[in-house]
Amino acid sequence: MLSHPEQNPVLGAGFLARAFGIDGPTAAQLDEIVMDKPALIIDEGGHTAWANSKAMALAGITKSTPDPVPGAHFFQRDDDGVPTGWLVEGAAIDPVAMALNLVSEEVLEEKAPLFFEKMAAVGLTAAFDAGMIDTEEAGREVALALAQQQRLPVRIVASLYVNRPSGLINAIEHLTELNERYNHPFFEVSTLKLSLDGTVEAKTAVTLDPYSFPEGHRATPLLPPNGTIETVVMAAGRNIDLHLHAIGDGAVRTALDAIEAARAAHPNTSSRFTICHIEVVDPLDIPRFAALNVVGQTTPTWFEYDYLALEYLGRERFQQLYPIASIKRHGAKITLGSDYPVTWIGEDALNPLFNIEMAVTRQQAGNPDYPIQAKISERLSVDQAIRAHTIDAAWQLGMEDDIGSLELNKFADFVILDNDPYTTPIHDLHSIRVDRTYSDGRLVYEREP
Repeated sequence: MLSHPEQNPVLGAGFLARAFGIDGPTAAQLDEIVMDKPALIIDEGGHTAWANSKAMALAGITKSTPDPVPGAHFFQRDDDGVPTGWLVEGAAIDPVAMALNLVSEEVLEEKAPLFFEKMAAVGLTAAFDAGMIDTEEAGREVALALAQQQRLPVRIVASLYVNRPSGLINAIEHLTELNERYNHPFFEVSTLKLSLDGTVEAKTAVTLDPYSFPEGHRATPLLPPNGTIETVVMAAGRNIDLHLHAIGDGAVRTALDAIEAARAAHPNTSSRFTICHIEVVDPLDIPRFAALNVVGQTTPTWFEYDYLALEYLGRERFQQLYPIASIKRHGAKITLGSDYPVTWIGEDALNPLFNIEMAVTRQQAGNPDYPIQAKISERLSVDQAIRAHTIDAAWQLGMEDDIGSLELNKFADFVILDNDPYTTPIHDLHSIRVDRTYSDGRLVYEREP
């Protein structure tokens, strides 16, 4: 049953691709629920989508339609080569999204302020935008307009998102142009985001060794390693900050190799390098984060016991998931974020206190009896998790002199909580509420009594 039957097209998010088996969901299954209008649902990881037959037809996707980037961005097909309705990675999702005309400037102008208010309500005063993937120019225009009107409660450092080989060609020039156009104290586009791989559940995370299930499976990188390294070196030569999406240990190694090459070519670069997600990291690569001064960034609300990763990657790699305490022990910075709206727990994922708790417990929020995501030694302390959301996160954004701590001559960006996280039981951290949020000295949120 549809919760919003008036929608046309029908849009949704958060389905679990793994619930449909190794080949994912099919258009025929979605047709049973939505047969009279096009429908598109994005999965909980943001790297695949599920379309019904009408949506596929509108996009003109048939047996003869070639995969956008074979092996990396593709249409799942049946034994006869016919696309099934499972769209894997962005370039396969885009034709359907464009055919359904998902992005409307009018809707963005209406809804964006409400979303930014939600950010302020959970105590966010600054954020990194890892790519306005669907809204692109329209989203940037709305954010800049709100900033110019002093209606943006959150400082946003945005990025140019690249996840396919063609995007590498003029990435540096494109980002430079965006930075010139969007360069406001509350909204700037200054970081290059390269997506090296996909996700484990989509079988597109790039690993050093083959998957355990499907046995022998190897994912194709979303971006060619040589092209990635060349682009990272060029960006470092221009002092551009890099944000590299790497979930599998193979992608993490490529990211580290690229940064190592960049530092060798430009030892005096002021670029800040971040590798985000770091779901699987080979133990040999953990010390390289500190050696290369690389930020390890991830999302603790994913730290719920991952049975699918255990099945797909095997026991040994399962023990290597999210080694954030080890990376920090070697001397690197760790930062934490939500990756919202990529989430399976809804709006709670946006809340830093949920992420702080799950970084400390590596368990489902509020559930001390839940299995601990291995390894228990990778738990952070409360202080480390708070630092990863504040001063170290500010450093990642190049704003440590302006925000991230309460100091003389810094901007008055701070929150007031109803309980002290240092004395609250760790499995209750998520229940702490934000009383007030201040941005640049402005009261931008106050909780109702």
